[in-house]
Amino acid sequence: MCGFVGEVNLDKDYTSRVVEANKKLYCRGPDNQSYCFVSSENKFISDTKHDLKQKSIINLAFSRLSIIDLSSAANQPMVSDDSNYALLFNGEIYNHEEIRKELLRNGINFYTSHSDSEVVLNALIFWGKKALNKFHGQFSIVFFDLRNKKIILARDRLGQKPLYFFKSEKKLIFSSTLTPLLDLLKESEKNIQIKNLIVYLDIGMIPSPNTPLENIYKVPPGSFMEFDFQSVIQKINEEKYWCVTDFVDSKDLDLDSLHQVMKQAINSRKIADVPVASFLSGGIDSSYIANELSKNDNVNTYSIRFTEKKYDESEWSRLVAQKIQSKHTEKTLDSNVSLKKVDDILSTLDEPFADSSYIPTFIMCEEISKDFKVCISGDGGDELLLGYTRYEWALNTSKKFGILKNFISYLARIAYLVYPSFLGTGRKFLILNSSFSKRFTSFYEDKKFLKFLKIKSKNYFEMHFFHKSLPKLKRMQIADFQFYLPEMMMYKVDRASMANSLEVRSPFVDHELIEKILSSNSSQYYIENKSKHILKNELENVFGTDFINRRKQGFAFPIKDFIYSKNKKNIKIQLRDLNFIDSKKISLLFLFKTKANANRIWKLYVLSKWLQINRLEA
Repeated sequence: MCGFVGEVNLDKDYTSRVVEANKKLYCRGPDNQSYCFVSSENKFISDTKHDLKQKSIINLAFSRLSIIDLSSAANQPMVSDDSNYALLFNGEIYNHEEIRKELLRNGINFYTSHSDSEVVLNALIFWGKKALNKFHGQFSIVFFDLRNKKIILARDRLGQKPLYFFKSEKKLIFSSTLTPLLDLLKESEKNIQIKNLIVYLDIGMIPSPNTPLENIYKVPPGSFMEFDFQSVIQKINEEKYWCVTDFVDSKDLDLDSLHQVMKQAINSRKIADVPVASFLSGGIDSSYIANELSKNDNVNTYSIRFTEKKYDESEWSRLVAQKIQSKHTEKTLDSNVSLKKVDDILSTLDEPFADSSYIPTFIMCEEISKDFKVCISGDGGDELLLGYTRYEWALNTSKKFGILKNFISYLARIAYLVYPSFLGTGRKFLILNSSFSKRFTSFYEDKKFLKFLKIKSKNYFEMHFFHKSLPKLKRMQIADFQFYLPEMMMYKVDRASMANSLEVRSPFVDHELIEKILSSNSSQYYIENKSKHILKNELENVFGTDFINRRKQGFAFPIKDFIYSKNKKNIKIQLRDLNFIDSKKISLLFLFKTKANANRIWKLYVLSKWLQINRLEA
């Protein structure tokens, strides 16, 4: 994993600042920093001495975390032998050896022994944008064709790796994260997009392609964009080369074949030229992966122990570690973590992001990175096999009341309307609604909060991620594959891990695995009140009945205690900077100490810190 920042600037009086901007990416790639520019002869020139004094319309910078092919020949920016093509590539291509063999059969020469970056470069030169369909992995890519003055920006299918860009008539700037990109903009180009902040206040983040700022965008997952820079910079093409909805079907599911794909996904992600560790929360997904890894190798596992019992799964992670005989490391976390530590962690967020589980995820990655560069996680298992409890709530709540369901729904609708916005989201009433869409979307939105703030809003989540033409189970899965997994989960994992120079690989986010599940009859992989039975059936003989039948616990941070009991005064002071929020309303959130209000305060606190760090005003 790595980080990059670059620019195409047709303004002849422009002085490049990519060297300075690249310093913001050091945590994503501490092993090597290299540079590249276009010479007066219109050729790419590598520049490892940090000297970009020569005027150039293209300036590229790269920070490398060396995982595959540790030699300097695999450093980036990677330039073709004829100096006409250049590549910035962040990620891992798990099938790079197969693609290399195919390219060799077509007469393509290689100069590295096994660099997946060189495979990506040569594949894009040989096949063009069609090469994206061959790449099996997680990636963000910027590819330059100097002969035709074209650029391709591309992102992996599930959005595991980020890619931001800013475009004007004379300028195209791109980066792995938002912060370095901002360093290359004029102050007049850094304007807050208020409508996107409203989306953040509703659902806790800003989905692709939007960002908190005007004219700055994210390449959407599974998409590429093509730009031309002949005399002005213009977007000439944008395509979605992979769309999760294309695979929805109801074919028979071959369980043996499914387990084979799962095991292949796990095995392909342990290939590295450095040692590999594994997350072990004690939940079903991470335990399944750790168990598979232990069948052929010695495993290093890591977990967090929460002092609050309702969050803690350490007894189960210890059980798994003992059974598979892993070298196990455990980190203890409680709400006594200092506000300064939390603020330091929040400073690694390049966008406002309100999921408080970012804190324990960061601390876990920080611990692992002391000894490892690569870690395998169970992220994506709940989306793949419908493991979240919200699925059962959304599907089954109205069924519980039989012939009274319409009457209960009516009462719940009335109760929701009169429920005070300053107390909470009103979800306990929404999940009794006869409308399936209202039940399901209540887990993602907080319309009561916007009403409390007197902000008008639309049903953003339902409009963008809820496909009403699909069966209910598939509808929920698609919503999570298009929103929760790429925009929440993958964002959290990427920023928390890369801030600690750690690469995280997630087998359950394998696109072939997702395609196989979505194309199958959902009744074969989802059984009511027995979620993830496909994995549990494999684990029961190893870890016991109690292990697989216990109540599901989430990976959470005790946010309510952290805010109300430990840091109320300092957080209140910080929120004074939010001039667009009525201070009396903020006081109400502190007065009524509900979990929903703690999450709302956290949402505002994260936004306030982000604005402060980036010296921006809303």
